[in-house]
Amino acid sequence: MISLKRIVRDALDTAFVIASDIVRELTLTKQESEPYTGFMFPDSVQVTVRALVLNYRSGDIDGTVVKVGDEKVLIRSRELAGIINPSAGDVIEETHGAILRDVIAARQDATESFWTLQTRRAAGEDWGDLTAFRSAEDWGDLSPFDTSVDFQN
Repeated sequence: MISLKRIVRDALDTAFVIASDIVRELTLTKQESEPYTGFMFPDSVQVTVRALVLNYRSGDIDGTVVKVGDEKVLIRSRELAGIINPSAGDVIEETHGAILRDVIAARQDATESFWTLQTRRAAGEDWGDLTAFRSAEDWGDLSPFDTSVDFQN
């Protein structure tokens, strides 16, 4: 009997060897949240994996579900075995390159050999610039309170 699972796994391993110049080391971060409230738990699970990052074919881009610039990320299932199952809302960061991607959709193939993730590069949040913080309102110091002002007179 032919084992389809073994054939797919071996073909995928071969693809990772042949395309080693485009295999990237990524960190997948699984954010845990409450589905009804959207509350994000402070704990998150991170795992470092090797993955193929590919572009979608022009025929796959419909402008609504798959947009121009979306990327397909292939991760071997054994790299995630027993750790996490990726899903929409997770974040992928390149270990070398600092590119951040949001996971839009995740699907495991029928042979459970690999995960296909639809990702979109994160626009990034602007938390300010690198200018040194120079001034702040003076709220006093830690000396004991010794005077009060009566504002009612």
